[in-house]
Amino acid sequence: MAHMMMDGGGSGGASGDGLIDPSQFPCRSADFSQDRILASAAAVSGIGDNVFAAVENTQTAWNGLQSPGVYEAPEQDAVYTLIQPAVDEAQTFRDGLGRVSQALSTYADELAAIQPALRDLEERAAAFRAEALAGYEVNNYEAHGWFAYFGWADMGPLAQAESQGTALDPMGKTTIGWREHGPARDKNEELLTEHGEILERVSTAAANCANTINAELNMCVAPVVPFDAEVFLQTDDPMPFGAPMEEDRNCTESVGHGFQTFVGDTIHGIVGLVGFDENWQHSWEYAGQNWANTGDFLLSTLIMLNPQLWLGSMGNQMLGHGTEYDAWIMERLNLGFGGWSSLIGYDHFAALEGENGWHRWEEDGWATLTESGLGLGTMFLGGSGFARGVRNEVVTGSV
Repeated sequence: MAHMMMDGGGSGGASGDGLIDPSQFPCRSADFSQDRILASAAAVSGIGDNVFAAVENTQTAWNGLQSPGVYEAPEQDAVYTLIQPAVDEAQTFRDGLGRVSQALSTYADELAAIQPALRDLEERAAAFRAEALAGYEVNNYEAHGWFAYFGWADMGPLAQAESQGTALDPMGKTTIGWREHGPARDKNEELLTEHGEILERVSTAAANCANTINAELNMCVAPVVPFDAEVFLQTDDPMPFGAPMEEDRNCTESVGHGFQTFVGDTIHGIVGLVGFDENWQHSWEYAGQNWANTGDFLLSTLIMLNPQLWLGSMGNQMLGHGTEYDAWIMERLNLGFGGWSSLIGYDHFAALEGENGWHRWEEDGWATLTESGLGLGTMFLGGSGFARGVRNEVVTGSV
């Protein structure tokens, strides 16, 4: 039977760099054993059939008591029917084991359907891993970014000629790691997502089988809950088989990423007010939610700007005798502060959870600087900064 092991990034000889490694997959296509599962299903069904057949034979012999002159007594009618409860129980027993057998057969069929997809993924993941470990040859301009060659055009023909073939030559070749190569990073995440979806299918099939068997055997245990695909895409504690990782960007790429994030958040913040979500699907209900969130954000901002409205509630909460009103006021304060502070790259809601509120600056300082600078600058040009503030409040808060 296919089984799954949940382990952290430090086990199984994993490198911990996030690159997919099919040799560390918890379920391998070669380990699937549908034949053994089907054999178990047949054996379970056979037990029920054998028990029922034995009881049925006993019933046949017992019915012989009803033949003339074999057993005649005042209590004969009661004696003749003594065997019937055993026959009924044997029938129930056989039916139950039949359902257990069917659950095992269904599980085997589902694994048989999953196995080719997993085998194909293993082959593609192995080929990609070999390619990624070899690195990617790119020109220096792509590797180091436009900022690194800002003054190259002013070096003059002689200096440019002398730089050919060296790191000073923007068209010279160099090899970069897979995490510095955007398409490779995306491919890694794509393969890992596909792997997570396959593991979810295996987990769901196993859970359905286990729950059916437990119910038939009257096992007093909690229902088995299948793993969701997202469980296998952890980034804080990478799995041995890999994890989605952020691209290692150079300065130029980080600035571009920050600009792209700023534009995307601004556009989605504005079009959300007319009902378009991030997938550009339209819904007036979604528009209503966004206008409600906008009103909530404005109210939260007013409360944040008036300490006399929240100082008392903060004190009550700290002293442990806050009311529902105090909790509501503090929620508004956090939403307002969280929305506006996000414009400078501060994650207020992460800080409330005891985490580092400035993690975005540590993760990609140039991107955060670009995004924050554009956000603050455009606050005076049509209110796009406000639109992003509302969006950030909705995304990171609890509206």
